[in-house]
Amino acid sequence: MAQAEELSFRISDLLCWCAGFNAALGADDHDRRPMGVEAIRELNIALKRAMSKAEKGKSK
Repeated sequence: MAQAEELSFRISDLLCWCAGFNAALGADDHDRRPMGVEAIRELNIALKRAMSKAEKGKSK
């Protein structure tokens, strides 16, 4: 569980960096935007959902 939490924190940091990078780009600078951001966001949500289910299963 600790490893999953650490990974989720690192993914969140990466997503924050991507948001800042995108904010600094011009509106027409699509070629330089990081790719795969939405997929990584979905992965982080799935990881957090799995961690939550694991925690609920532990407390029963």
